[in-house]
Amino acid sequence: MNTIALKGMKFFAFHGYYEEERIWGAHYNLDVTVQVDFAKAGHNDELQDTVNYEGIYHTCKEIMSTPAKLLEHVVSKIEVQLKEDYPNIEGVHIVLEKLNPPLGGTVYASQVSISKQYGEEM
Repeated sequence: MNTIALKGMKFFAFHGYYEEERIWGAHYNLDVTVQVDFAKAGHNDELQDTVNYEGIYHTCKEIMSTPAKLLEHVVSKIEVQLKEDYPNIEGVHIVLEKLNPPLGGTVYASQVSISKQYGEEM
């Protein structure tokens, strides 16, 4: 299995169930790993034969900039958009952390994740 990952992407965004969270904003960490067969790119050194992680970053940045109530919604949107942008990906794993969530106590981060494996198209 071949993977391409972006680890520790940092964003300031306005996600949250409560209106105050969408006003004040918060810091987020995002990790994205995609599974893709990049054997051809490994031999011919051509970008079109793999997944461009610059594109992954821009997709994540765009989705993170759109406020949402639920982090589950954010990771689902990222997953769907990445599969649309890169139909050759075989799987994806996304982890989103909201740092210092306003819970009335000390919590480093809340975290949601999504993992998907894509079957062969019939």
